[in-house]
Amino acid sequence: MSAPPRARRGGGRSRRGRLPADDGSRPAGALRYGIAPGIAHRQIGGQTVVVGRTGLLYTFAGAGEVVWPVIAGGAPFERAVQALARRYGLAPARARRDALAFLRQLEARGLVHRRPAGRRRAGS
Repeated sequence: MSAPPRARRGGGRSRRGRLPADDGSRPAGALRYGIAPGIAHRQIGGQTVVVGRTGLLYTFAGAGEVVWPVIAGGAPFERAVQALARRYGLAPARARRDALAFLRQLEARGLVHRRPAGRRRAGS
């Protein structure tokens, strides 16, 4: 995957209706990601397989194996950070950077989207 997109400066929504980039000013647990509409995902043989809207298949290793199921389950971003830190023995700041970089890459490909704080996915 390529480098994550550059963060926008300033607050509020952009012209395309996206939430502003996380600049670290939000309280812990306020940032949430969700699986984008139309994205299919399954665990197959212990590996996460994701089908994008264009039919491209994605599989994840390393941080992705840890972060994707947490986000897919509707948990807040900080829970993904904690899971990543536990799994690899990382400092929280390092786990947060790694998880955020992974999710920004997925967001750039239309696989996930940011959700307002406190908003849970339907059915949870």
